[in-house]
Amino acid sequence: MTQTASPTPSAPPDDVVPGQEIYTPEFRADPYPVYARLRAERPVVKVRTPRFDSFLVTRYADARQALSDPRLSKDLYRAGDTYLAVFGEKARQINTNMLNSDPPEHSRLRRLVTQAFTPKRIEAMRPRVEQIVAGLLDRISPRGSTEFVDEFALRLPLAVIGDLLGIPEADHEEILAGTQVIRTVGTGGRSPQEDRAAIGQAQERLHAYFTGLVAAKRAHPGEDLVSGLIAARDGDGRLSEAELVSTCFLLLFAGYQTTSDFLGNAVVALLTHPEEMAALRADLDRLPEAVEELLRFDGSVPVSSFRFATEDLEIGGVAIPQGSIVTVVLSAADHDPELAADPDRLDLDRGPTPHLAFGHGVHYCLGTALARLEATTALRQVLLRLPDLRLDVPVEELQWLPAASAFRGLLELPLRFTPTPARGGPVTATPVAAPVTAERSGRFPLGDRPVARLGFGCMKLTGPRLMGPPADRAAALAVLRRAVELGVEHLETSDHYGPRIVNELVREALHPYPEQLVVVTKVGARRTPDGGWIPALQADELRRAVHEDLDTLGLDVLDVALLRMPGVGEPQPGAIVEPFEALARLQQEGLVRHVGVSHVTAAQVAEARAIAPLACVQEHYNLVHREDDDLIDALAAEGTAFQSMEGISYTTFFPVRDLSPEQAAVLDAVAQRVGGTRTQVAIAWLLARSPNLLVIPGATTVAQLEENVAAAALALDPLDTAELDRLAAIAGTPPPPRGPHGPPTP
Repeated sequence: MTQTASPTPSAPPDDVVPGQEIYTPEFRADPYPVYARLRAERPVVKVRTPRFDSFLVTRYADARQALSDPRLSKDLYRAGDTYLAVFGEKARQINTNMLNSDPPEHSRLRRLVTQAFTPKRIEAMRPRVEQIVAGLLDRISPRGSTEFVDEFALRLPLAVIGDLLGIPEADHEEILAGTQVIRTVGTGGRSPQEDRAAIGQAQERLHAYFTGLVAAKRAHPGEDLVSGLIAARDGDGRLSEAELVSTCFLLLFAGYQTTSDFLGNAVVALLTHPEEMAALRADLDRLPEAVEELLRFDGSVPVSSFRFATEDLEIGGVAIPQGSIVTVVLSAADHDPELAADPDRLDLDRGPTPHLAFGHGVHYCLGTALARLEATTALRQVLLRLPDLRLDVPVEELQWLPAASAFRGLLELPLRFTPTPARGGPVTATPVAAPVTAERSGRFPLGDRPVARLGFGCMKLTGPRLMGPPADRAAALAVLRRAVELGVEHLETSDHYGPRIVNELVREALHPYPEQLVVVTKVGARRTPDGGWIPALQADELRRAVHEDLDTLGLDVLDVALLRMPGVGEPQPGAIVEPFEALARLQQEGLVRHVGVSHVTAAQVAEARAIAPLACVQEHYNLVHREDDDLIDALAAEGTAFQSMEGISYTTFFPVRDLSPEQAAVLDAVAQRVGGTRTQVAIAWLLARSPNLLVIPGATTVAQLEENVAAAALALDPLDTAELDRLAAIAGTPPPPRGPHGPPTP
C-alpha cells in the first residue's frame, strides 16, 4: 500500500465529487492511495452516489470529532426520507436497534446487551473459541490447501456468536446464505435494482428467522443471550418486540461479519509482509499488540454507519447543512500521518495507537473484547498449525468486496501450506438405509457406454453459493460415496470458480474409481465470484485445464470433457470453432475419450458437431425455467424429444423454483398421488421426456441425494395422461409421446 497521490479530479460546479471518481476498480483492491489524496487535498468532501450524497470525513482529528458529535444523529426514525433513500423501507424491521438510535434510547438498548460482553464473560468463552478454532483447522490442516474465507474466516465467528445467541448449529447455513447476500452486494452481476431487491428479500428471511427464534426461546428459555433479552423484555417491558428481533440481527451480523473479514485481511497483510510474519511467528506472545496494528493497517469496517446532521454544523472547516448525510472513513483516519508515522507501513512493533477500527464515542463497538479474543486465538493457531503458509494465487488476483461496500474484505482467499495431521478424532458419516438406485431410471448412451440416466452434479457440494470449499467436507465426501453406492454412473466434477476443489473431493472420496463410473469435467470459460466470465478458450489454456483435471483427479485420460463457452451476450459466428478444434486435438492425442459442449447456442452445437461427434450437450433446466429456450427448441425440433442427438444432458440444480400458485398446485397434486415430493416429480418429469435425456441433480446431504435418486423409481411408474399434460403445461413443453420414460436405451 502506498500513498502515491492521483491527480485531483475536477469537481462539478456545486463541489460534489461523483462517486465513480473515488470508487474505481483500483480502489477496490487498495483504497489507501485515494484516502491519502483526500486527506491531503479535500479532507471533508461531498460525494455523490446513485442513491444519495454524503460528506466523507477522512482525517483522524475530524473523524474523532464527528464520531462523538451529538448533532450527528444515528436515529433512523428522525432521519425520515434520508433513511429511506439509503436503506429502503424493508430495512426498518431489522434496524430498530442500538446502532440506529441516539441517547437515551441508545443507552437503554445498549445497557441490556452489555451484560453478555463484560471482560469476565468473554474470558469465560475462551475454551469454546479455542475448541471451534481447533475443529476448523482439523478439517483444513491435512489437505495442504484451503479457501480460507469460506472454510475458516466465516465459520469461526458465526459459530461463536451462534453459541452466544443460542442459534442451533443446523441453522448456520441458512443464516450464512442470508447475510452473504447483504455482504456481497454488487458482486453477482446484478443491477443495482436487483441488488436492492435481493437485499430486501434476505432481510425479510432473516427477520422471519429471528422472529421464530425468539418465539422458540420464549417457549423454551436457555442460558443464551436471546433468552436473557426476552426475560428483560417480558419482565418489565424494556424491549419492544421489534427491538428484540432487530437486536438479535444486529448482534449476529456485527458479531461475525466484521471479524470474518478482518481475519482474511490480517492473513493477507502478514503474507505480503513476510518479515513481519516471521518475527511474529517466532514470538506469538506479541499477538495482542500485533492484532491492534493489523486492525489499524487494514480493518474490516472502512466506514462508519451513516449519520445525519440535525442542524447546520462544521467539520474540518467545511459547512455541513442540516439534513446532510455524514460518513466517517475510519480506514482513512487510521492511515493519517497525524496518528501514526509512516502509516502505510505494517509495523507490528509500532506500539499502542488509538485507532478507530472499533469506532469512537457512544457507539464504540460493544464486542471489541470478543473480536480480539477470536482474532488472537485464530491467528495464533493458523501460524502454528499451517506451516509454509502462502497465497495460492498472485496477490493481484485476489477478489475484494466492491469499492463502495460498507465492509473491507475478501470474497475468497485461496491458501497453500504443508499438510499436517488433524489433532481431533475422525468424522464419520451416519449410516443410512438404501433406497431405490439410479439404475431404475434406464440407461443413456454417453460416448461408448450406457450409463444410468440419473447422474450427479458435484458443484452443488460447494453449497448454495456454488463457489469455494463445502461447508462440511466430511458430509460432502459421504455424499459422493453414497452416490456411487446408489448406482450413479455419471459424475460431473467441474468447478466454475478457480481451483479444482471439487476434483480434489472426488479423488479423495472415490479414487481408485469404480469401473462403471464416467467422470465428466468442463474446460474453457469460467465464472468469477463477481458474476463475470474469463474466456480461457485459447489452445494452451485448454491444454493446461485438461492436464490440471487429470492431475487433480488422478487420471491418465478424461472420460468426457465438455467445452464451456461464456454464457453471456450474443456469440460471434464461429467463436466456438477454434477452441473446439483444440479440444478435439486433445481427444486425438488420447488425453480425452469423448467431447461435448456446455453453455452454448443451437448454432454453436451445429458448428461443434461438424468438427467432432458430441458425447453430450449440456444446458441448465428446471421445471419452469430454461437458460436458453432457443437451444432447447432447436434440439427438440431435430427429432421427437431429442432422439436424433448423440446425447443431451440437462443439469437441474433447483427443479421447482419460480412456480406460480397454480403450477405448485398441479405439482403437489401429482406428488401426493405418486407418494413423492415436488423435487422428485420434477426430476421424474425430466427423465420422462426422452431416453436421450440425462438428468444431473446435485445434493449437499445424503438425504437430498437419496430423495433425488428415488425420482428414478417415479420415472418408471406410470403417470396418467392428464397428469402428463398438466406437467407439460407447467414446463412449457410437449408431453412425452407415450409413457413416462419412452423406450429404454440398450
